[in-house]
Amino acid sequence: MKVKPIPKSILNALARGPWRCRQEDLNKFVTWLTWHAAGDMRDGQTSSYRVGVSDDSLTTAEMDSIIREGAIQPEMHRNGCVNQHWLHSLEQFYAECSAAWNAHVRRTDALIGTPAGTITRRTGN
Repeated sequence: MKVKPIPKSILNALARGPWRCRQEDLNKFVTWLTWHAAGDMRDGQTSSYRVGVSDDSLTTAEMDSIIREGAIQPEMHRNGCVNQHWLHSLEQFYAECSAAWNAHVRRTDALIGTPAGTITRRTGN
């Protein structure tokens, strides 16, 4: 699978964080997909949400930017609404990024005051 660059509109919303990264946030996509599976099968479609209605989701301006950039498949949005499973997957991505950032900070903070946490000017080549 070819790795695609992360669209700027997705990164801009990520940078607004911090995003919640509790265990339930890290499993959000599969949890909600499972909870709604029966209704999705019964109705032949899934719910869609207007974004910007809660503090832990995208704002309307962020979603508009994502749509304009083409960072969401056209099938996943319509009339200002977004497929709930797409949104939950993106929110899980943001949780994963936040958890990875927190882990990076913990790892590198632990280096401070140790030989591995010092900087030495290299001389020569």
